[in-house]
Amino acid sequence: MSYQRVAYEDQDSAERMKDDCAACGDEITLPGPSIDASAATMPAPTLQIENYVRADHSAEITVSDAAAHLAAGLHLHLD
Repeated sequence: MSYQRVAYEDQDSAERMKDDCAACGDEITLPGPSIDASAATMPAPTLQIENYVRADHSAEITVSDAAAHLAAGLHLHLD
């Protein structure tokens, strides 16, 4: 045996349920929107690649003499 709990004892018409929801909405107080309206007026970021800074330097790895000597002993060839 199953029991299904509904908001109304007998299902009312959709129009009556809509009116009940509207009446409840008029009685309760909800907080206002939390979105900052000034964010909507800011310009969109640019998509032009020329406007972005490029890093032209490449990483340079140096190997000390001690590390090269150790690597040679382990047969790891670091030049």
